[in-house]
Amino acid sequence: MWESKRHAGATRVDVDLKKMKEAVILSVRDNGVGITQKQIENPRSMGLLGIKERRAYFRGDVTIRGAPKKGTTISLRMPLT
Repeated sequence: MWESKRHAGATRVDVDLKKMKEAVILSVRDNGVGITQKQIENPRSMGLLGIKERRAYFRGDVTIRGAPKKGTTISLRMPLT
């Protein structure tokens, strides 16, 4: 199996979208290599930068977590008002 330092190498991705009274919550979880804190903080990571910019524009919240060999979870909460 080919793996890249840049990509998760995941074989499974779970997506959950919930509409609450005041917000929409999107969670994406994979079973890949797990993102590191260094990768999360990398200012050259254009994909994560795009997520963070959209979150800021809509006054939302984003959480990005990774665990070695257990995958990555990104949770995004966007207010409806």
